[in-house]
Formats: sequence, C-alpha cells, structure tokens
Amino acid sequence: KNILPTLINEFIALVKETAVAGYIALGDLTRGGDQIRSQTWDAFPPLLAVAAIYLVVVMLLEKLGRTVERRLAQSDRS
Repeated sequence: KNILPTLINEFIALVKETAVAGYIALGDLTRGGDQIRSQTWDAFPPLLAVAAIYLVVVMLLEKLGRTVERRLAQSDRS
C-alpha cells in the first residue's frame, strides 16, 4: 500500500515515454501524428490531437490511482 503512489507515477511516466520508444522501433501515437502531418502538410492539428489523447490517458490513470488509493485507505480504517 505504501508504494502505490510511486508505482502509479512510474506507470504514467512509462506511458509518456512510449513516444520516445516509438521513434526507435515501435509505431505509437506520436508516430501516427507525424505520419498524418507528413501527408496533410498541416503540423498543428495532429500534434494537438496527440497531446489531447495523451492527456486523457494520463488523467484516466491518475483517477484510477486515486480510486485504488481511496479503497485501500478505507480498508485500513475498517
């Protein structure tokens, strides 16, 4: 229970770092945005969409972490 906040933060950092791995070997969200940008010659909208998707994913992970922490705290009180 004590390491849960740290574990969740590391998981969120891992999600954010997938963009770096995408440039090395994997196809990910950032690379997909770059492909759209290269086909449409419009840089801003694909980057905004990718940023918004990453933001939503991170916010969902944070909410999940808070929910798990709350449930574990309730089990400590009982």
